[in-house]
Amino acid sequence: MERELEPLPRLNIDTLVSTLGYLSQITLEQREGDHVSVHFMEAKAIDTVVLIPMNFLNNQNEYAPSGFPLRFKIEAHTAENETILITDQTQSDFPSPGIAPVIFTTTDPRPVNRLTITVTKPSKGTNFVSNQWVFMLNELLVFSGAENVALNAEVHSEIAHRTPLAFDPDYLVDGSYYFPPFAPREGHPWPNFRSRETSLQIRFDLGKEQTLNEARFYPNDFSPQFSNPHASAIGFPKEISLQVSRTPSFDNADPIIIADSERPDTVSTAPLCRKFKPVTGRYVQISLKDGRHDPSNQNRLFREIISLSEIELLHQGINRLSGIPFQTVRPLAISGTKPISPSVLTDGRSIAGTIVPEKEWLLQLARRTTLEQRKAELERKQEQLYAQQQQTVRMLLFSLPLLILSFLIFLLGYRNLQNKKIQSVRERIADDLHDEVGATLTGIANATELLAEIRPADSIKEQQLLTRITENARRSAKENRALIRFLEKRKTDSDLTEQFKVTVDQMLFGIRVQTDFTAETQFNALIPILKWDLLLLFKEALNNIIKHADADTVEIRTYREKRKLVLTITDNGRGLPQDRQPEHLLKRAKRMGAKITFENPTTGGTVVKCVL
Repeated sequence: MERELEPLPRLNIDTLVSTLGYLSQITLEQREGDHVSVHFMEAKAIDTVVLIPMNFLNNQNEYAPSGFPLRFKIEAHTAENETILITDQTQSDFPSPGIAPVIFTTTDPRPVNRLTITVTKPSKGTNFVSNQWVFMLNELLVFSGAENVALNAEVHSEIAHRTPLAFDPDYLVDGSYYFPPFAPREGHPWPNFRSRETSLQIRFDLGKEQTLNEARFYPNDFSPQFSNPHASAIGFPKEISLQVSRTPSFDNADPIIIADSERPDTVSTAPLCRKFKPVTGRYVQISLKDGRHDPSNQNRLFREIISLSEIELLHQGINRLSGIPFQTVRPLAISGTKPISPSVLTDGRSIAGTIVPEKEWLLQLARRTTLEQRKAELERKQEQLYAQQQQTVRMLLFSLPLLILSFLIFLLGYRNLQNKKIQSVRERIADDLHDEVGATLTGIANATELLAEIRPADSIKEQQLLTRITENARRSAKENRALIRFLEKRKTDSDLTEQFKVTVDQMLFGIRVQTDFTAETQFNALIPILKWDLLLLFKEALNNIIKHADADTVEIRTYREKRKLVLTITDNGRGLPQDRQPEHLLKRAKRMGAKITFENPTTGGTVVKCVL
């Protein structure tokens, strides 16, 4: 949810709007039947209705809605007087919308020419209408595709309260609301269309004939640079007219009045929006006159300027002027040193930020509100679950010592039972080895000695063979007894280092041997089967030296390296052939879970290193 919220615009409310919106009559008693009717310029199929609540600062210095109806319904009407229900919220109180736009949608394709809002239960207002029943809205927008068909529509209301420059039914659809469609951080850092003129004409060539029915003029806002509230919309023209012609001549083109001197100055960054009857042409001439003065500048020359941030000419909600450069009837008297780009008024960027299509902007704001409400609800549930978990943990902490003690008793009993089973199996295997293999090997040795006594050897070779058979049988019997001791007990009768020494004496007779046995306690702490495998690996490595290395010096070391036990066997023999390693040693090391490496030093010989 936070990832989805990240790219959505934030609800940065702009309270310096030129008009506040719609205000009904204020009463001390609750009433029902407030009725507002909006008549469109032409019938069109609509898909989205947007209500923007009136917002005021509350006692916590936070913006909160005021006068948004508790129960209401919205209906659209066709030219044939058929009624299309957009939403019916008359059965229960509508939840507080916060400051965000409220969105309702419809999929009915029938064209409508009128929309009504019927309030059956108003709400209590705040601030100057505190605790009195009232119906208030900052703006109503009705979209047919991308076009706001409610802009500058006729609004009828029998209960409207009128205050100049603040409240009026016409202000409900004048395009001035709290959330101008600007994506921040991407606007011009400084207003860069300014002319020291009292009047100015600029022209556009649309490239082909276009139909237009809406204009938007975006003011420049100097206050971010000068921190001066009076610097808002300096230079914004009090009089604006528009002419559209099929030819470069505008002599026969009737002017469309966008603003006149009777209209109050625009004092925010929001655009001045005007809807007019559709007009078709290729060439557009815009006349600008009487820019808003800078009250902080006493120099008349510098006070009289005309300044704008962006101009949009639209049809069906789509800007037809995007990227088209402007032309002037006469050279401009420029304020500042930087030249003005001919596309600065149509590049899609106002001083407040990148201009976003109005419908898309409002839907994104509403989506953010929905997600934030869901997120807040999830966080409340999370806090509840956390509190429940804390209670559970506290209960567990009281019972934890008993649970641990019970578990330890069970674990010790289970471990003792398993050890008995394992020891029973080990003893049975040891008995079988003693009875079968040990007896067989002893029998072979005795039989060989008896054969040598009964029938003396005819040659030295036969005598050596009989002697070797006897020695091998007795050595195997001895090793078998050692294995039996490993199996019968958890610890051997003789430690592993002693076994290494005995093996060295038996196998490396006649070879110079250097030994350095350390970490004896750690080696003897190994489990019996691991010690047995390590002893067999040790014997196999010495056997390879005897059979293949042709060495006369062997160095053997055992030591501890951090949490590892290391056995190294070094000889000065021939060394291992390239890319050939003893597979039997590798297999045994793998079975032990050890790492074994083989190196051929530059000085010759082989180094076998086994790491446990």
